[in-house]
Amino acid sequence: MRVLVISLLRLGDFIQILPVLNALKMQLNVRELDLLTFDPVQQMAPMVEGVNKWWTLDRDNLQKGLRHADIPLLTSFNVLKEKLDQVNGRNYDLVINLTQTHFSGWVAGYINSPQRTGLVIDAKGTALFHSSWFQYLDDHAIPNVKDIFNYTDIFFYGCGLKGSERQWRLKETARGVSEIAALNLDGSENIVVQLFTSDSKKTWSEQSWLSTLTQLQLFRPNVRFTLLGAPNEESRLNSLLEKAEARGVRVQKAILSLEGALSLLKKSQLLISADTSIKHLANAVEIPVLELSLGSSDLRRTGSYKNDSLILQAQVACAPCPHSSPCSQATHLCAKMISADVVSTTAHHFMSSNWLAIKELASEYSNEVQFFRTKMMSTGFWMANDVIENSPERVVETLVERCTWKFLLNREHLDPLAKFGSEGVQLRRELEEIFPDHGSDVFHSHLNFLEQEADATNQKAATLLTTVQSRSPAIDDIQEFISNHQPASSTLPWLERLREQAKGGVVEIGSLRRVHNHLEKYFYKSQVKAKLIRSLKSQLTESK
Repeated sequence: MRVLVISLLRLGDFIQILPVLNALKMQLNVRELDLLTFDPVQQMAPMVEGVNKWWTLDRDNLQKGLRHADIPLLTSFNVLKEKLDQVNGRNYDLVINLTQTHFSGWVAGYINSPQRTGLVIDAKGTALFHSSWFQYLDDHAIPNVKDIFNYTDIFFYGCGLKGSERQWRLKETARGVSEIAALNLDGSENIVVQLFTSDSKKTWSEQSWLSTLTQLQLFRPNVRFTLLGAPNEESRLNSLLEKAEARGVRVQKAILSLEGALSLLKKSQLLISADTSIKHLANAVEIPVLELSLGSSDLRRTGSYKNDSLILQAQVACAPCPHSSPCSQATHLCAKMISADVVSTTAHHFMSSNWLAIKELASEYSNEVQFFRTKMMSTGFWMANDVIENSPERVVETLVERCTWKFLLNREHLDPLAKFGSEGVQLRRELEEIFPDHGSDVFHSHLNFLEQEADATNQKAATLLTTVQSRSPAIDDIQEFISNHQPASSTLPWLERLREQAKGGVVEIGSLRRVHNHLEKYFYKSQVKAKLIRSLKSQLTESK
């Protein structure tokens, strides 16, 4: 089978799909695996194994052709068409679009293939997702959703892949090794610091970095800091370097390619970074990651994807904010809330694996910063748990909700031999790891409440489905039900159209079908949730 994977976003978004690329050839009968990306992503090619051909698009020139009056109107269209016609010549058996944008959807729709996964926009402008996981991603796209799977998990399962293991395999290159040979990595502790991001809202101030380096060196006198940057960041990096050296900080700069950055991370003891591609690159090596989640960074979707990373999230109501929107706060409150004292002390304890001290620090600064410890769950997804979480009820609810969605979106509930028992065993083990000092009794009362809630939801959805099937939908009740269960408000406009149709006395079959599908989703979801809860309760009882 010949497969084309489309990833038309930024570099960091591409690195997040590495587990998908690494699993496709292992789990599917993939003979040739090709990629379609934007030009900057191709710098990853020497490190990525198993890719037969890289197709690239020049986004900057395509956009230039659309906005410059001296360039003929159809130039960009013709350039794009010529490239995609070349891609079409490969005759792909499967096209996988891992980018949820209109542009990538149109591109995926243009390329001929008998099988597709991910967003595809056809010639009529209809958006098709081809997977419940990509529909889930679209439904949960708004920033203020309480909980969502990490993008890596969504793409992994959306491609039909299975299992809990995620391979972030990258190959170290001779170029990367040679680039860091000139650096003074003499065996002492080396902390890599990624100073800059592509979004000013996610960038910590120079003064904050200076204070952090100064204080952290007091805690760890033998440490050396390596300031990692790209060539276009060198002038900004030099400014901080000079000021740090004036304070007596043992610091050096490293202007490296991505290949060099990978080699540097492999030989260092800690990475401190905001939300950048380097953070995702670190998933391929063993280096611990201390992540600063500022501005538009959304740790739930893009957090450091490895066990025992530490993420600091400012306690600000407006974070995460939309990536493309300017910050409404002139002082960037989310960056101000995380102080150099917190970061330097946390980094010191983190390098010593002193989680007790980190927990105490998190409690002390709980009004300003949340501390999240990442974990790869045996149930097959990534989570970031608050290190001072003392509410078993909240954790139980989150775990059950995640596993319910996983069962539903993978369509495992349709299997007569669905493994609810095995999932219950794994859920129990996760709870025992997170709360080793709690007995099973502490979970039972909340599980009983969740079970009753799931049963009530199931009965309500069944009643509303009956009204739809009889073509006399109880629209007010349906709207209230969907509003309570649907995180995005995108469903409500078409529900209003159904209301208008009902007033006119003629309800379209398409509108009824759409409402029916939404209600049916929550009907089955509540059934799956109740079964998982009963399985977990049984496992907790047996473990006494």
